[in-house]
Formats: sequence, structure tokens, C-alpha cells
Amino acid sequence: MKVILYLGAAVALLRSAAAFLPTDHDNHDDQDQLVFRPAKGINTAANIPGASTKHTETEPPPQRFSSDSLQLHDTPSENTPQTPQKSNFTIGSSSSQWAITYTPYTDALSCLSASSIRSDVATIARKGFSSIRLYSIDCSALLHVGHAARAHGLKMIIGIHIDENSADTEIQISEITDWARSNDNDDNTNWDLIELIVVGNEAIFNSYASATALASLITNTRATLRLSGYPGPLTTSEPLSILSAYAHTLCPTLDLAAATIQPFFHPSVTPGTAGAYVSAELARLAAVCPGGLAAVSLESGWPSRGRANGEAVPGYLEQWVAVAEIVDRAGGRSVVAGFADEAWRDEGQFGVEGSWGCGHVFGE
Repeated sequence: MKVILYLGAAVALLRSAAAFLPTDHDNHDDQDQLVFRPAKGINTAANIPGASTKHTETEPPPQRFSSDSLQLHDTPSENTPQTPQKSNFTIGSSSSQWAITYTPYTDALSCLSASSIRSDVATIARKGFSSIRLYSIDCSALLHVGHAARAHGLKMIIGIHIDENSADTEIQISEITDWARSNDNDDNTNWDLIELIVVGNEAIFNSYASATALASLITNTRATLRLSGYPGPLTTSEPLSILSAYAHTLCPTLDLAAATIQPFFHPSVTPGTAGAYVSAELARLAAVCPGGLAAVSLESGWPSRGRANGEAVPGYLEQWVAVAEIVDRAGGRSVVAGFADEAWRDEGQFGVEGSWGCGHVFGE
């Protein structure tokens, strides 16, 4: 594939150097402090998903909300035994390139124009991706991204945004079903465009919801979407440590095991070992949920600017090498973060939060 021509040289170089690089990150020492990217939290000034503060995780944070914090349905006790159900869903790509994240905002945190969104989606397709991940559906993303995705043969990974302002969750679900049943194609449905629906992005990690509330929301969202005609998988995305801590509660509600796997926030990972790290974490993720759930990373990348986190050094060349390795070793099961830099973000502890755009790595 075309992307291999752009990435192959870097892969060969870093493979030859790998023997000289430390591999202690594969031991997953629990004493290493893991620092994760923030979720796409709400920006209260603009009232659209925007920058949030960076978080440092050493253990699952305490729950700030009660089990009914999402206020959609009653939630079961976290101590209630649940039997995981085997899922037959598989997503991703048989090639080394699958999906990339996309946020339809300008540097000033306003919505991109419809023509800009159409142009971006066309570029994503031209670069060889088969899917595009949206963290939320604001900025008329379903309409504009959906129309362009159909025109260019892309699938969509659609996010239902969760934060402390949970009253609009049902509105988002309604907007998705209304759009999906619109007459955008001859079959009078857009469900075929959706590869995956992600209910919440790091909602537990950010204390926006308890595990029981999130599990209940996923279950009831699935029921609503099934009645509306959606046949595909649902999941949520959390850091692997959070999903592991609440596996008993969350796994029975998931069709896929999904996590945010960002190698930069592990200080012993270098750009040259980023792909090996993501691959190893995917193997760990696959073992979290009994029942044979397929495992995917919904966000993996490397920043082009900022300050070093131990051996994890940001930079333009470092990003190129790291992304090449991630794509080579785990690209068929990883959503690359992200299409373009996001200057509207708070830069965070390492000054990297707005600098994940890596679309240039994949050619013109």
C-alpha cells in the first residue's frame, strides 16, 4: 500500500536500532507513574467538546458521582455478578492502516465550515484510511462528515460525549438515530456508515460517571439503537488500568474491549519502541474481558512538540518514527491520533496536548 512507501524507511531504521533500546516498559511495572492524555472534555466557554486538564494516574480515581449520576436508568450494584457474553463483532483492518481521529474545530475553537470538513475527509480517504473517529457529534458532524465519508468510501466511529453535564446524552442518541434514518442514500438509512459507537471517552477516569452508571448507559443505549435499526457494536474507551479495575462491571456490557493507549505518557517508551508498546498493551487488553472480545486501541499517537517525559521525547522526527512503528506493529487495530494539530487545547504538563496531528506522516 502507498503508506508503506512513506513509512517503510523509518521502520527499517528503527528496527535496526531496537536492539540498543531499553525494553523494560514491557514489564509494566506498577510503580511507574502513568500519565495519560485528557479526554476530550467540555469547554464551557464554547460549549463544545474542547480542552481539559491533563491527568496523572497512579490508581483508579475515587468516584465523584453516585451510580445514578447519568440519570437515564437505574443502575445495578457493582457487586452484582454478571456473566460476560461472547461477542462476534470484529472491527479494524487487515492492513496496517485503519482509522484516524478527527475534530471539526478551528484553532479558535469554532466549528469548521462544511467545505473544510469535506476537504479534510477527502484527504483522510486519500491517505489510505478506511475509518474516521469522531469524539462527539457537535458541529453538525454527522451531516457533514457523514456525507463526505459516504462519498469517499469511509466508515465512521461515532462518539457519544459524556461529562458532568449529562442531560444531553439522550439528545445525542436521538440525533444519531434521526440522522441514521435520514434519506442520505437509496436504502434510506445511514447505519451502514457506522463501524462503531463509543459511549463516553474516559468518563470514569475523569469522574464524569461511575462504572455502574456507565455500564447502565451502554446497555440502555444499545437497546435504543437496536430498536432504531443499528446492528453494530458499542463500547466505551478508558485507559487500560481503568478498564481492568472495573472489568467485572463493564465487560458484560461491551461488544469490543477498547482503550486509550498512548505510549508517550509512559516515560520509558521511546519513539522507536512506541509500536511495540501499543502491541503489548493490546495483548493485555484482549485478556481483560472474558468471552473473547476483540481488542482495539481507540487513540494512539505521538506529539510533534513539547517537553520530554523521561525517554519519551516529542518532536517532528520522533513523531514520524513513533507513528510509523505504531502503524507497522498495530495499525490494523489502532486509531491513530490524530489528523491535525489542535491549537485550541490546553498544552498540559508536557506542552504536548495540541500537537498530535500526524496526517502529514501518511503522504500528500
